[in-house]
Amino acid sequence: MNLEVESFISLFFIGAGIIGALIVGLLLLFRSEGKQISNYFLGALLLCAALTSLNNFLATSGVYSQFPNLYFLPLSFGFSFAPLFYYFVKSKTIQHYQFGFKDFLHFVLPLLQFAFFLAIGFRSLEFKSWVWRELYGPYLQYIDEGGFVLISLFYLMASRRLIKAQSMNKKWQNELHQWMSRFTSVFGIFIWINAVYTIGDWVSLAYGVNIYNIPYLTIPMDISTILLIYWMIVNAWMYSHQSLIFEEKKKEEGDLDSLLFKLFDTDAIYMNPDLDLNLLSKVIGEPRNKLSKHFSQRSTTFTEFVHEYRVNAFIQLVEDGKLKHFGIEGLSMDVGFNSRATFYRAFKNKMGISPSEYIKNVNE
Repeated sequence: MNLEVESFISLFFIGAGIIGALIVGLLLLFRSEGKQISNYFLGALLLCAALTSLNNFLATSGVYSQFPNLYFLPLSFGFSFAPLFYYFVKSKTIQHYQFGFKDFLHFVLPLLQFAFFLAIGFRSLEFKSWVWRELYGPYLQYIDEGGFVLISLFYLMASRRLIKAQSMNKKWQNELHQWMSRFTSVFGIFIWINAVYTIGDWVSLAYGVNIYNIPYLTIPMDISTILLIYWMIVNAWMYSHQSLIFEEKKKEEGDLDSLLFKLFDTDAIYMNPDLDLNLLSKVIGEPRNKLSKHFSQRSTTFTEFVHEYRVNAFIQLVEDGKLKHFGIEGLSMDVGFNSRATFYRAFKNKMGISPSEYIKNVNE
């Protein structure tokens, strides 16, 4: 493999992006803070992007040409990108959202894509050559490329509608809303660039020309691919460290109790499942250790303080008759709890009985 300087630099940045995406994706999958299902969707998106970029890396660097037995390895997850992103947005904008069977149907095509490459990737070179010659090259390649563009555009437009449709009444919701809008817009730009190249490739092939073999013509595509994976890494890192999404606040006037009252009673910041002491420090403009000391002086902890608000909000929703619409777990997520176990433990610590027992007593 003889690589020019430009190709080497491009491959270096792609390789670094792949490693970064793998690391941040795994960190999100094992992240204990925040809404777990949101972590899973964004983490899976990063891992799929990393593996697909690795597939492109192996093709661009000439590894596949040197080792043709590696062709069709199950490393291409293009159909997964947009659905995973859409469900990440959905899980963040709908607080009581729970993944169900109907949602699983949206991942049938990504699973079929994975199954196709899995069924072929470890077969003999002769079989792979036949698949390329008789199936993939003449037909499936166009379905793969066109399907990626169409699926991505569909789910990105759905993501945009979902973001616009949600009511963001609180300040912390607005900032999260703006962050997701920026994330969606940049993702959309990449898809449109990819769509232009896909259509251009199809048209040029009709005249016996492969645009990807024309020097410098693919540079914008290469740059956009590299920028996208880094953009995704940065945004995923921002999400895993929620305070980075929110602007640094100047210290507000007033004592801590009044500032906390405004944030919790008026702005309902406790409903943010990603709320932690670092985020509260950013939002309120006070050092973390000062806030921690303040809660200690009130004979409580930050976690206990937040859980009390969330439990009270849950009880209020039950009294308002919301239980029949969303169920216990749905309501617990609606008020900011990120797991069933945490909610049950917090509820029993405050009320002395389980949520089920409490609801049974209320209904008697």
